[in-house]
Amino acid sequence: FSNRIRGVFPREHRIVVVNLGGGTSELRAKSADNPVSLLGEAPKVRATDPGAYALFLQAREVSRQYNAAAFERAIALYRQALQIDPMYAPAWNGLAFVYFGQIDLDVLTAEQGLMLGRDAVNKALERNPSLAPAYGNLALFEGFIERDLQAAARHIEQGLALDPTNLEVIGVACGVA
Repeated sequence: FSNRIRGVFPREHRIVVVNLGGGTSELRAKSADNPVSLLGEAPKVRATDPGAYALFLQAREVSRQYNAAAFERAIALYRQALQIDPMYAPAWNGLAFVYFGQIDLDVLTAEQGLMLGRDAVNKALERNPSLAPAYGNLALFEGFIERDLQAAARHIEQGLALDPTNLEVIGVACGVA
């Protein structure tokens, strides 16, 4: 190749974030005369207190150890997060998952865990009906505890309709199948 390649991209494109106002923004590829939206409208999320978010992250990580002591620690951390921000749906949903885990490890009876878990997941969905992982947790309770695979499948479908790439919902779907 002795010749230099020129003019392959006749216009330089830049990626820019455009503030649309009202707390929303959009990612665009912009040329001199034609801005193009790359990702569509940015998802709208509810802001939470940074302290509540940090506690949520700690609780989620601790719960992944999947043992009785870790679940007790995760419950304490989720409750601390919810004391700071009782409207924080992911923390309610995380709490629901921990109760499922406690049923699985025989720390709670199915009756106790279902009552606590359903209460927590329902609080999550009251606060954010679009929280896809909450439908995954409902599917866990219905599929594994209640043995109602049709109800579990409906919850999985709801979660995937909201977020088709959500790994928590996909994981539950694999487990229930």
